[in-house]
Amino acid sequence: MTWQRKQFEAVFPDLLNLISGAVSSGDTLNNAIIFAGGLQEGFVGQAFYQMGLQMAAGQPADEVLLRACHRFPYPHFLFFTLAIRANISRGGQLKTILQTLSVVMFNGRVLEKKKASMTAESRLSAKIVGAIPLVFFVIMKVFIPEDFDFVVFNLEGRGIFYYVLGSELLGAFIIWKLMRGTVG
Repeated sequence: MTWQRKQFEAVFPDLLNLISGAVSSGDTLNNAIIFAGGLQEGFVGQAFYQMGLQMAAGQPADEVLLRACHRFPYPHFLFFTLAIRANISRGGQLKTILQTLSVVMFNGRVLEKKKASMTAESRLSAKIVGAIPLVFFVIMKVFIPEDFDFVVFNLEGRGIFYYVLGSELLGAFIIWKLMRGTVG
């Protein structure tokens, strides 16, 4: 995940909550976006602030949101723009849609944090198990240098070294795949 996406996903639920609150209090969508973007620091808040200014200047919201989709091609933002564009073209309760989307975003963030905390022990265990051969290798270098030299520099011992290295890499790959299935 890129730095930009992480930053966006960290800030977007708060922005959405601010926009929802401003629309609920009777503010227009472009003013709500300007307000929310102005309160958030960083490039995401600035992008929202610019979107609001563009809409306030008379640019069609469809065009502004479509351009923003190219800048933030993330599922949550695409759904947000789709909901707003559909609401603008067909009418409806923008306040209700934004509140529901805000609740969904916050619940998603809570689930992500819960999932990360539930898998933290497994990830730490995998790191410890992966570090054991390296620690053993360092201990062997310090306390049994003749065996270390045999494994590293002798052609007959290099088979052992390659076996250990291959086993480590295979084990790390298997653990990585298992964790991706759990976390990803």
